[in-house]
Amino acid sequence: MYKIKDIIKSQDYSKVPSNFLFKYLFIPLAWPLTFILINLGVSPNQATYIRIIIHLIAYLFILIGSFITGYILIYLAIIFDCVDGQIARTKNNATYFGKFLDGWIDCIFEVSFVIFIALTISQQEEGIINIALLASLMNALYWITLLRFSIIKENKKKYKFNKIAKQISELLDKKLLVYWFDIKYFIFPFFIIFNKEKEFIYLLLIANSIFFLVYSLQKMYIGYLVLNVHKISSTSK
Repeated sequence: MYKIKDIIKSQDYSKVPSNFLFKYLFIPLAWPLTFILINLGVSPNQATYIRIIIHLIAYLFILIGSFITGYILIYLAIIFDCVDGQIARTKNNATYFGKFLDGWIDCIFEVSFVIFIALTISQQEEGIINIALLASLMNALYWITLLRFSIIKENKKKYKFNKIAKQISELLDKKLLVYWFDIKYFIFPFFIIFNKEKEFIYLLLIANSIFFLVYSLQKMYIGYLVLNVHKISSTSK
């Protein structure tokens, strides 16, 4: 029988990104859910599957017009994003597949989120779906840029960056998207309250486009300096 204190004790806050929503809201809210599920024998991957189901149900509610219920379930799914990790740490049974699955769901959710917001106002706002699709594309493109670079970064050569370049890279690679996550999900309910979903979608389009441009330039710059090494080409028949 696991106790709440076992779950809390397993949390290493030094490894949690410095975003206040996760640290001070989502993680504590996940503790009682983790307590229930872990004592029912639910595994980390099963908790992730529950999160997937919650996402799907949330989108279903949005599709049938129950927007507020859908949005509440979306935030519940974000809380469940903490549950699988808490179970894995408490039981010490984390796996690389679980880490991959969790990250994959994050990407799918982030890319599709703006489209479902647009569906809530598509009847009143002509063309908003197209704007949402473009915002979603920009989101996917900057994630692809980051993932593509991470695949080959192990082949990099040593290069000494100056202090300013290091600070900029530190901000972009470790802080910017974390800060944006906090801002986005903190302000979203206020846009709903004031019926400004359209403006929120345009905000996502602008932000995602900027991220794509900035990360593309950053990775091109760093890539030219550290990945511009000789590679032996090979062909397969």
